[in-house]
Amino acid sequence: MTDDGEPLRPPDWPIELVEPVERLGPPDEVFRIPRSHALMKFFMGLGLIVGGGLTNYLYWVVFNGPVVAEHFLFLLLFGPIISGLGLIYAGWRDRGLWVLVYPMGLLRWQRGEVVTFPWDEIDEVLFFRVVECEKPQREIAGDGTIEASWLPIAKYGSRTLGAHLSLIRNDAAEATLPSSLAGFMRLCQVVQEETFRAKWPAIWERFLSGSRVAFRTVSISLAGVHRDADILPWYELDDALIQNGKLIIKSRRTSKPWLDVPLQTVPNPHVFAALLLIGPSAVPDPEDDEDD
Repeated sequence: MTDDGEPLRPPDWPIELVEPVERLGPPDEVFRIPRSHALMKFFMGLGLIVGGGLTNYLYWVVFNGPVVAEHFLFLLLFGPIISGLGLIYAGWRDRGLWVLVYPMGLLRWQRGEVVTFPWDEIDEVLFFRVVECEKPQREIAGDGTIEASWLPIAKYGSRTLGAHLSLIRNDAAEATLPSSLAGFMRLCQVVQEETFRAKWPAIWERFLSGSRVAFRTVSISLAGVHRDADILPWYELDDALIQNGKLIIKSRRTSKPWLDVPLQTVPNPHVFAALLLIGPSAVPDPEDDEDD
């Protein structure tokens, strides 16, 4: 409600959002996909399909199918049509999406369906079609402890379908946040910061206890980084980066990456990166143990 008792309702908000906003209060941030964005994708896709059809007509009917290289022929005849279909699908998939951010979580509304994702109920954050990330950014408290951490997205691929974040709740419910949302980079940062705050205390406690912290196929412990039966001790860790849509971990002992896996197979990569960055500082010094 506003100060004068009127319902808080921006002019273009869907009517289904009025009741949740009145109950929860004004959101901290609002992200949406403008209607013009979906229409633009639709007409661009339609144009590509028409252009591809015209190209096929000229090739097969007018020029009687002259022989060209097979890969060039495929791109020439079917590339525009496939891209056009992808754009139309992306426009249909993303239309009417709103995301409202609150201190306790986010609310996702799309075409009449409202779903809430409290920060402490989100089990996994997954990056899809993200090509490259910068080094982790951190928010440090006055006592030197880490409060929040996120991976700034430097590049994402697939201009047709775009990138997206996938949020998986502890009851297996899933929410997709596509890059077509206005302010997508900011939304990525907010989601990473808030889920980090919710997860980090338990993860850090588990790490300090000597247990492994699992991220599906890879895990981290006081001993180092684990992959199946292999272990990369901390003193052999050279670098970790996200390039070409993959998480790459390098060892000091070999030029070949020790780990090279698609980024979308590593849940909560922002938490993984933070633990990888500050984990070695928590490893007990063997000399200290000997002195004791």
